[in-house]
Amino acid sequence: MNEIQNEFFKSQKLSDHITRITGIFGEMMYLVEGTKKVVLLDTGMGIGNLRSFIEELTDKPVTVLLTHGHLDHAMAAWMFDEVYMNREDFIIYQKQKTWEVRASFAGAKNIRLLDDMLPVGKVNMKSLTDKQKFDIGNITISAFSVPGHTPGSMVFLIEEEDILLMGDACNSNTLVYDWYSTSIETYRDSLIHLQKNLGEKGKISIFSHEEKERNTQMIFEEGIVLCNKILSGEAEAIPAIFAGTSGWMAKKKGKDRLPADGSYVNIMYHKDRIWRNRMFY
Repeated sequence: MNEIQNEFFKSQKLSDHITRITGIFGEMMYLVEGTKKVVLLDTGMGIGNLRSFIEELTDKPVTVLLTHGHLDHAMAAWMFDEVYMNREDFIIYQKQKTWEVRASFAGAKNIRLLDDMLPVGKVNMKSLTDKQKFDIGNITISAFSVPGHTPGSMVFLIEEEDILLMGDACNSNTLVYDWYSTSIETYRDSLIHLQKNLGEKGKISIFSHEEKERNTQMIFEEGIVLCNKILSGEAEAIPAIFAGTSGWMAKKKGKDRLPADGSYVNIMYHKDRIWRNRMFY
């Protein structure tokens, strides 16, 4: 695959098999090429014709795997014939695919591209399950469930590359605060379970909103420790607002929006959604 660019998308080769595609909002998708077919991990905002862009990169059959149902990850999925997403996120996808929700988000980002935001068409969404594998010819992609950010959040292990697409599951601005997010207790247990399932696999993580690669075990360790601090009341609990919803950041932010203490992982949460058995809304 060659690197190409148009007004909506640009591609960047990360390896012989992996190409990063960045959309107009800075959202990142990943095209993984095997000898038989390709897998597209996430489909972005649905601004511009993603399918046409993909067809410039490859003529192989495309399978779409979605990390979760948010509007900056799943809105061009309808352009493709074979699409998988965790069933737990179907309701989120249905709510966020509306023109009103997407237009409001685009307006909040100060980007006037509504004329290029394509309506979401009908998609035959197949259910994506924990530990499901996709063999695309010399490359295997394994899906792992990690409820937290959304109840159906998934990460994808590109086995032969030893790379994990973390998506939005754990990063420097992990959002576990909304009405559909899990409790922090559940999220911590998800990270522990994922770490156990992966073992030594997926040493390097890549993300949906950041170009820099990170050490996966470091992410797990920081995320689990930080969840425990929230559970014990030791988190800094800095008031925060994201997309019009208030919550608390577990750590104070410093330069480049990273935690001020020099670590990487941060979590935005709601104090009414910390414990599994004490969820108030």
